[in-house]
Amino acid sequence: MTGHNMYLLDLTTFRRERILHEPEGTIGDPPSISLDGSRVVYYVIYPAIENRYFTDLNSVIFALDVDPVTLKPTGEPRVIEAFPGRKGTTYADNPRDQVHVNHCQINPANKDHISYAHEFHGCNVDGSLYKSRLWQVMVDGTGKRPFVRQWPGDGFTHEVFGPKGHSLYFISNGGIYCTDFTSGQKKLLVDASNYGACHMSVSPDERFIAADLWLNECTDKHGNPISGILLADTTTGDHRILCKFPRLHRHPGHPHPNFSPDGRKIAFTLADGPNTQVAYVDLADSPH
Repeated sequence: MTGHNMYLLDLTTFRRERILHEPEGTIGDPPSISLDGSRVVYYVIYPAIENRYFTDLNSVIFALDVDPVTLKPTGEPRVIEAFPGRKGTTYADNPRDQVHVNHCQINPANKDHISYAHEFHGCNVDGSLYKSRLWQVMVDGTGKRPFVRQWPGDGFTHEVFGPKGHSLYFISNGGIYCTDFTSGQKKLLVDASNYGACHMSVSPDERFIAADLWLNECTDKHGNPISGILLADTTTGDHRILCKFPRLHRHPGHPHPNFSPDGRKIAFTLADGPNTQVAYVDLADSPH
């Protein structure tokens, strides 16, 4: 969260070019890139002068179109959504207060379709529209609305597009859900509340989900808590722990699993004393 430069890297040639320098704000993580490499969506936190009406930050989501061949921008960044950090009290206690936007993602099937999150500073979900976390908008600013309405007691988090681009997957109170873009209804796929599923990755065929677990059963010799990777079948709801390993106490020292493009491996981070390592588990080596 201290970055002021963004780069585009060609993994076939390892050529790298800077596509953005942000002198006034800090670039949030992680940015999202379209499958064809022609668009990057990201958010920036800008400092603001705090007063009795506004907080000390503004959060802004941008789209930047780039040429994946030359690794150069093809235009200037465009603002998709911007939220000044507002304080109450406004007319009718406007629930938009204390909201900022982040976690922006590009739909793999439609680079004009953007997902993002409404985040809050110490505010509970109250059923109001603006305190629904999961939002969508087209890159030109049209079609802004929640994917699914969030009611009091619903804890939505760690959303991710399905690779096919038809659903958004997310965690709610320990369960793994998805919402179909057509119906707008949420559907429970896996009840993982006994494990506390956290960050997710969806397999390319969307049959399986890998999620990291904060098990906290014990610690290793360095005092790191034990974590794990949960593998869940979205068609049956069956799930099992693939492996256990230590994680760091501090963010971002938790696993953040990711499927390989062929769906056969799951990569993640694990603690190695005070540091982190990158590891993977091969599903072919795991008992079914």
